[in-house]
Amino acid sequence: MKITTVSAPGKLILFGEHVVVYGYPAIVAAINRRMAVTVTDSLDMTDHIDTGIVLDQRFVKESLILFKKKYNINSYITLKTSSQFSDRVGFGSSAAITVATIYALATHFKKPMTKDVLFDLSYQVVIAIQKKGSGADIAASIWGGIVYFQKNTPVQKLDSTINEIIVGYTGIKASTTKLIDKVSTSYAYDPKTFEKIFISISKIVKQAKKEIVRSDENKLGELMSENHTLLKKLKVSTVKLDCLVKYACEFGAYGGKLSGAGGGDCMTAIAPEHAKKTVKSALSKSGATVYILTIETEGVRIEL
Repeated sequence: MKITTVSAPGKLILFGEHVVVYGYPAIVAAINRRMAVTVTDSLDMTDHIDTGIVLDQRFVKESLILFKKKYNINSYITLKTSSQFSDRVGFGSSAAITVATIYALATHFKKPMTKDVLFDLSYQVVIAIQKKGSGADIAASIWGGIVYFQKNTPVQKLDSTINEIIVGYTGIKASTTKLIDKVSTSYAYDPKTFEKIFISISKIVKQAKKEIVRSDENKLGELMSENHTLLKKLKVSTVKLDCLVKYACEFGAYGGKLSGAGGGDCMTAIAPEHAKKTVKSALSKSGATVYILTIETEGVRIEL
């Protein structure tokens, strides 16, 4: 029996969340947490989907429907998923499972697929379900490493020796869609103020791109803290996130910020090697679940 397994990494947004939805750039890093999809031929005239601990099957089902329709596939499959993700922290799991599913199907049915086509199909799936999103998390899952992403422009993969990010999870799950809507409503009410904030964040993103290539962690940390201050002005941070960023910096991090839509979820920080344990301990004592994640240089791949 033919067996095809494909995996894709999750992501952390390093710079530019929210503004990326409005066409400004963002920087996203793939992380060493992967989702895997295994496809085999079905033994009957039915598709079988087993997502295991991944309870939300919508992204897998929508990917299968879209792929079959696009490539006129009449065969049936059995699809199983496995995950290295925490059951509490998403880390872009929806994008990763979508990318892995579509590429596994393309590989299994021998349909050549470029990364750009894979991106377009994956983005269609995510938008069909979430209604909103930039596609930045999809780009990280496909290309891997650290990517500079902007809508309707080629994805740029950045070369850097930076390879570890400290992450503090607040324990509070937040709705990305609701937070995007919140910013959208505020933007419509006061476009001049919000446009100025968007432009300021965009300038930070562009400078961060240069510092990542230079592998200047000190300067990158400073830019993270500047980005966080502007995200606070967008009113997407929380007292908990602000405290975690503050504690990380007080205990030796170069800088930190919330990561993602805000409202809870995670913050990120960059720290020198000698301070990482101290920062991790401080964040843990502050009530966060702490991870030190490695940047995953490889994106979506076929597993042998």
